[in-house]
Amino acid sequence: MRHLPLLLLLAACSADTSKTVDTADISDEGSSDGSGAADTGADATADAAADADDATDGSGSGQPALTEEERLRALLDPAPCLVAEPLSWSPLPRDEAFAGARRYSPLSSVALDRGVADIFATPEHDALLADRRARRATAIESCGADLDCLRTGLSWSVEESDRLSALVAPAQAGVTTLRATLLATGYPFGLAVPPEETLLAELVALEVTLQNQAISRAVGEADPAAIAAALAEIAGVGATVDADSGLVTAALLRAAGRDEAFRYGPDASLENQAAIAVIASIDFAAYPYTAILVPGQGPTDDTTPLNPAGINRINTAVARWRAGLAPLLLVSGGHVHPDKTPFCEAIEMRRYLIDELGIPASAIVVDPYARHTTTNLRNAARILQGVGVPMDRPILVTSDLLQLAGIAFGLAPRCEEELGFVPWQSLERLDSTDACAVLTPDSQRLDRRDSLDP
Repeated sequence: MRHLPLLLLLAACSADTSKTVDTADISDEGSSDGSGAADTGADATADAAADADDATDGSGSGQPALTEEERLRALLDPAPCLVAEPLSWSPLPRDEAFAGARRYSPLSSVALDRGVADIFATPEHDALLADRRARRATAIESCGADLDCLRTGLSWSVEESDRLSALVAPAQAGVTTLRATLLATGYPFGLAVPPEETLLAELVALEVTLQNQAISRAVGEADPAAIAAALAEIAGVGATVDADSGLVTAALLRAAGRDEAFRYGPDASLENQAAIAVIASIDFAAYPYTAILVPGQGPTDDTTPLNPAGINRINTAVARWRAGLAPLLLVSGGHVHPDKTPFCEAIEMRRYLIDELGIPASAIVVDPYARHTTTNLRNAARILQGVGVPMDRPILVTSDLLQLAGIAFGLAPRCEEELGFVPWQSLERLDSTDACAVLTPDSQRLDRRDSLDP
């Protein structure tokens, strides 16, 4: 758990003393349930304005008071975030084959993206695939409940890794665009980028290490019978040794109840279907922002679907949406608290928006994967780009006082430490509950080092 340092809290409060301090926790990792949170955002500001002015603008001129839409548009003007030259986004293929390969089998995604699929069309490849499947079947049949035996039998051996390296080496000449390859494979930030002439070999070594780590974790948490059943379901499905191994890793994580990172599919396309259907017809130029990002606040028990602090954040964001600041609400948060919780923050927020507030499903985009405030911002870029939202304009980030202060004053160093990069080109605090941000295309690169939050 992370808590806001006292100095940061004082800075946040002194920056806008007209706002009521909200006791909700700084992020989805905190422990406050927000049940004692005071009103913040649109309601609190509107009440204060009403007490002071009643029916005039408060200037003594007798002019009519600003409407709520006019007041919020003036208060939350995106001008501080506008950049002279937004970074260029290179859209990744959106077809299911590429999306699946990118998440589960990065070498196959290189083949699809760079046109070097023949690296898997050789007798050597077929022999390696057959040997991997045979060793896996032997482990399931002979290891029983011996977890160390299962780990060894299901993981890549040194000999198999060497064979895979030899297999892909001739395709190195087909890798001509380093950045595209890094985006396609999820080569992590923070690691030294190898020269292009050895990139595929480095990717093989990294992929084998990451898959073995995920396999080890899953075997340690899953029942051996569940492992056998999961592997039986995907037997013979993967057409390449890389895709086969990626499917095995995913099946093992699913058997362990650790499929949070891919439970909802690429871009959460099923949950976002209603929004995807209308996004192409939205005139985004008519709005100050393309979307309003609402980071989740996870409950601390397994019986509470939605933390009251999360409800508070939603209500504040909806006031902005109703004022026409953006056509879309992006709710962000995965299965976070407690461990293996059945409740997904974004899904529960979406349900509240539709069932309790009457917001149309076509106005809601969900990110059901983010587990931290860092990934709320990073995943916003991935999801919005994936569903077709223009990325050269700012989004509005709406939360509560403490989390917003953490985002504005302390999140960049934490992103550098945990993600290896800062997922925005510009970010500015506008008031105690809102910030504007222009996101960066660096967020497109998957980081598969964390099997729960790639």
